[in-house]
Amino acid sequence: MKRLLVPLGLFLVIAAMGILFLPSSSRMPHSMPAGGQSPIPHVVANEASITAKAADEKTIVPEAIATAAGASVMQDHDLHKTQHECAEVSAAGQPEWVISVPVATLWVSPGETRLIDRASIGASADIMDWIRSMAIADKLWLVGRLETQALLGTKVIVLDRRGDWVKVAIPEQATPKDARGYTGWLPKEQLTEQRVIYERCPLVTISAPTTALYDGAYTDMVYKVASFNTTLPLVAREQERLGVAVPGAEKLKWLKVQDGRIEPAPAAHKQTAFKGDIPHVSGDQLVQTAKQFLNLPYLWSGTSGFGFDCSGLMYTIHRYYGIWIPRDAKDQAASGRKVETADLMPGDLLFYAYNNGKGKVHHVAMYIGSGQMIHSPKTERSVEIIAMNTPEYAGARRYY
Repeated sequence: MKRLLVPLGLFLVIAAMGILFLPSSSRMPHSMPAGGQSPIPHVVANEASITAKAADEKTIVPEAIATAAGASVMQDHDLHKTQHECAEVSAAGQPEWVISVPVATLWVSPGETRLIDRASIGASADIMDWIRSMAIADKLWLVGRLETQALLGTKVIVLDRRGDWVKVAIPEQATPKDARGYTGWLPKEQLTEQRVIYERCPLVTISAPTTALYDGAYTDMVYKVASFNTTLPLVAREQERLGVAVPGAEKLKWLKVQDGRIEPAPAAHKQTAFKGDIPHVSGDQLVQTAKQFLNLPYLWSGTSGFGFDCSGLMYTIHRYYGIWIPRDAKDQAASGRKVETADLMPGDLLFYAYNNGKGKVHHVAMYIGSGQMIHSPKTERSVEIIAMNTPEYAGARRYY
């Protein structure tokens, strides 16, 4: 019996050592997603999970995708980050307030809304349904009652509270009216506290007019529809979708690769106010981006791919390319480089003023060449291309 036990014991020891030194992938089988591609390690985007698992779990993101907008391609190794390196809890423990709906509309006065506006003011705001539900008369009622709009993920400063409404400032929307940024009121349920910061994560900026954010990498279940120029932290990739951290969502949301432009992490990417040192972008790029929105109905105070006002369209297009210009037309007319009519180039901004061009600036458009311009004119009309020459023409400015 002892003769049998000794060889058997040696066999068991050798077998155990063989298992120990096998590759981990041989010891720990995992399921394969559709298409046969090896899955990315599990990523949980909610704050508690990031805090607990940041040291162990990895997030792999793709080689950057250059879009037709001309984004520069980042090297693949720049985008391979661990979750511990990319996301972290604020050391100071102070949360940032961010917009948690696709588009938040800022009002002049808190609570001054109609029954038809309910689709735009809840935690599940659906701006597309809101706009579609309004007749021209309903939209005209908004004139003078709305201030501006802010996109999903935009950081804001809370200034005041009144019942279920909060007054905020949007630092990225410059205005001489307030050094903190454009201000207005919105329902407090359209804000969320964000204690996880993503300063070292790459970013995805939506390049399509609008795009779906899906609940999963392999599902067509839509979580929300987001706007052009929405920027979110990029933390994962599965085949042809990008996984982004969405404020207020417990799990990652996914968009199609072709609908997003990948950018460096904010820590390595400086925003550029217009001071002569601007990102490399051509006037033709600005024009082609503007043309994406042809026939989009005008919306007073709009800054999204669901509807723009005149200055909102110009502000948003420049912002997409990293050029920070003032939010309002009259302030846009006071900055940038002055351009004489004979020197106009595609991408220049054209301004129109009362009293045959000598009074207060009230409108802005973009020159596209051959004496034509593209603009978002007024409530009764949509984004269109028309001749630039009118008696109210007041001059041009260049920001690119």
